[in-house]
Amino acid sequence: MMLECNYKELMFGGSKAMTKFLYVISMVFILFCCANPKYVSVMQEQSAGQIPCYAGNIEIIEHNLNKEDGSGSWMALCSGRTYLCKRSADSGGGDPSVTCEESSAQMPE
Repeated sequence: MMLECNYKELMFGGSKAMTKFLYVISMVFILFCCANPKYVSVMQEQSAGQIPCYAGNIEIIEHNLNKEDGSGSWMALCSGRTYLCKRSADSGGGDPSVTCEESSAQMPE
């Protein structure tokens, strides 16, 4: 028994269920790829304590966070200057340590 499948019909509206499935998968992908505003605002606030900018003026342009221990690193951009920030693991006893250093490679704002 040979099973035939018309991929064009399946992928482009022949099957409403497949179209709905692809839509849901696309939305999940977008949600996981985009930065969570909750985390971004925390990184902005922690960066503001280390660089000469207000949190609202800081743009987080790249980040890598470890959700297990709270450690991470990110790049903060403010006033045409780029900073590499690092956060230590959360030991459970208070706020983790955050340090930021100005990067030698500057990005345009």
